[in-house]
Amino acid sequence: MATAPWWWVPLITVIGTPLLGALLYFFVPLLRVAKRLGRWLSNPPWWVQNIFAALLVGVIVASVSILWQKRISDASATEATRLENLRFVRQLSSESKGSRPFGGLDLQGQNLSGLDLKGADFSGADLQHAALVHSDLASTPTHVTDLRVADLTGADLILATLTGAHLDGADLTRATLIGAYLKRAHLDGVHLKGVYYDDKTEWPEGFKPPPCGQDVCVLGRGP
Repeated sequence: MATAPWWWVPLITVIGTPLLGALLYFFVPLLRVAKRLGRWLSNPPWWVQNIFAALLVGVIVASVSILWQKRISDASATEATRLENLRFVRQLSSESKGSRPFGGLDLQGQNLSGLDLKGADFSGADLQHAALVHSDLASTPTHVTDLRVADLTGADLILATLTGAHLDGADLTRATLIGAYLKRAHLDGVHLKGVYYDDKTEWPEGFKPPPCGQDVCVLGRGP
């Protein structure tokens, strides 16, 4: 087994001793400073406590302000997008020819009452709380459209495809659903007072439409 040279121990002693001394020279004072700092922080002067409290309050206020401003900015951007979408829908509704690709648009809470939207594609659009009073939605494909709590009073939905549409809480009073396809549509809490429909209207499985004579008129057979 090999052994270290005879000069190895003296060399380490010569080199290591100064290094150890240097470390102790700097490390021991640091320990003392840290100890004093710990005692000072455990019971700081009153003015330090006040400064710390003020800084903490400032950070909290600044954070809340930033979050609030971001929320306002996001809400403004969302509303601007909805208004631009509404302008687009109104523009195309006034044109007698051409397609009406409104699928996926965010129109939440917008007023589309009385518009000619015949054949318009609202598939996947967000129309929650939208006003569609007396709007012409005949033959519109509205697959999985969100129409929760929308006002469709007197709307023309003849031959409209409402597959999977969310109509929970929507108002369909006096709406015309002749030949409409409502398979897999969600109709919880929907208002159907005076609604018009016929034998070709397809309702979701298990759903019982209001019978004729009880706040409902079946076109041609109503009271």
